[in-house]
Order: sequence, then C-alpha cells, then structure tokens
Amino acid sequence: MRLLFFIALLFALTPAAHAAPDGIVLTFVGDCTLGSDINFGYEGTLPAVIDAHHGDLSYVFRNVAAIFAADDLTVVNLEGTLTDRGTRQTKEFAFRGPPSYARMLALGGVEAASLANNHTYDYGDEGYSDTINALNRNGIAWFDEGRVLRTAAGGIPVGIVGYAGFYATDGLKEQLAAAIASLKAEGRFVAVCFHWGIEGSYLPDGDQVELAHHAIDRGADLVVGHHPHVLQGIEFYKHRPIAYSLGNFVFGGNMNPNDKRTMLLQIRLRQGAVAVRVIPACISSVDHINDYQPRLLAGDEKTRFFRWYNTISAVQFQGDDWVSVTAD
Repeated sequence: MRLLFFIALLFALTPAAHAAPDGIVLTFVGDCTLGSDINFGYEGTLPAVIDAHHGDLSYVFRNVAAIFAADDLTVVNLEGTLTDRGTRQTKEFAFRGPPSYARMLALGGVEAASLANNHTYDYGDEGYSDTINALNRNGIAWFDEGRVLRTAAGGIPVGIVGYAGFYATDGLKEQLAAAIASLKAEGRFVAVCFHWGIEGSYLPDGDQVELAHHAIDRGADLVVGHHPHVLQGIEFYKHRPIAYSLGNFVFGGNMNPNDKRTMLLQIRLRQGAVAVRVIPACISSVDHINDYQPRLLAGDEKTRFFRWYNTISAVQFQGDDWVSVTAD
C-alpha cells in the first residue's frame, strides 16, 4: 500500500499535472531573416532600417511583441546566420546579420527558433557556431535536425523537432518516426517544423502532404511548415492541425516582396483539447516597401485576408476566432 502511495505521489508531481487550468498557447510565425545578403548592397536593407532607427533592436517585433509576451511559447524560423565571420557560400542568396541582432528575438518576446532550413550554413561552420552562441547568450532556445527542443510551456511538456523536408525519402521518414516516438514516450505534446515546399506556391506539393501525414501517423500532434515565402492553408488530419506554410515574417531576404501577407499561428492546448487561431498580418508596416516591421491587419484588410485565405485553406476561419480540432 505504501508503494502505491508513493507511485501516486510521483505522478501527481509530474509537469503535466501542473498545467494551467485555462490551458497554454503556442505561437508560430514564418521566416525571420535578421540581416541581409551582402549582394543587396546597403540602402533599403534591414540593417539600414535598424541604423535609421538609431540601432533600436526592439523595432522589428514592436507591433506583435505584446502577443508574443502573452503566450506561453513563441517559435520563429530563423532563416539566416548571425555572424561576422565565415565565408559566404556559393549560392543565389546567403543571409547574415550581426550576432547582436539575436537581441531582437529576446526583446520581441520570442523564446525559440528553428535552424532546420536551407540558410543555416550560409556562412559555413563558423557562421553556424556564431549563430548558436548568439542565441544562447540571449536566452533563445533553438532546435535543428538532430537537436530536439524540450520545454515545459505553462507546465505542459512540449517537444519540437525540425527538418528540411523537401523530399519524402524513406530515410527522413525513419528519422522522423524515431524522434516522435522518443518524445511521445516522455509524455510530450509533439510539434514538427518542416522546411519544405515550392517557393511562391500557395498550395502544398505531394512531398509536403506525404511527410505531414506521416508525422501525424507516427504520433505528432502538430505540423508547421516554412520555405515557400507565401502562406499556404491549414488542414486537420486525424484531428491534428497541419499549417503547410507560414510565409515570411521579419524577412530581410527581400526588400519588397510582391505578397506581404503573413500570419501568426496560435495553438491552444486545454484539458486535452486543441484549438487553432490565425491572426492575419503584413510583413511590413507600410505597403510600398518592406520596412521589416510586421503589423496586424484590422478592418477591411482583415476581412479581405480571411476571404482570400479560406480559398487556399481546408480549414475555414471566421475571423481570428479559435477553431476547435475535434478530439479522438
């Protein structure tokens, strides 16, 4: 009897038992390139805008920082390096900003960053090492292929894995299944972040759908995607959400993209139930250029956003209200 008492006490003290009664909220946003490409020159780049604002590193996330601060975990896709060293790799676009720009994330209320993308090694091993060190110095958790993020957001154990998933190979599927199984064995809510898809496409390709479904078949609770630089829709598969692409966010990789629409994806976990919310935004506070300061949409802009987004999304949204995912 005494043994049973101690076993019961042990379970009562697990992190999940202390989850907030109102649940927790996770926020995911798209590509954040906190820098530029040296081939862009200087005028009109993100570093030039920061300099024009007297080096104010709170500038880029200012319009969304309150939302990030109010949630339990904010995750970005950090697409580029934070380094003053290394050699630019031979490729069309290679991104970097100074290591001090990692402070932008901390000031904006961001807690975690994915490095599982095709720009992580734009400045080689030195650039990668400097990026990690800059994130660590600023208290930003990070994950990459082969490195899992384990955290307790609001008392709920969460595990996040990231992969560059351009092709649904058997090897990638095996890695994914093993990582998910390990995290599920720890009793975690498992999110998978993929860097995948075709640039400029508003619809997921076959490899995206195959990998997303595979991840959920193997136990993932959420799939989030990046890379196309535009938004793609959301699907509920086996009662679990898949957001195929979150587009750009603070994106120093383009001084004036044609499509500036973006969004904040929020996931609410409450007593075993999952709900999804889309908060529409623009990557720039002005329309004629990219000023690298995302703003929330309101009024007619917000209405037009959802009218358009519902044409590419299997899940339909009536404004930025929560949409419940039916439990098993």
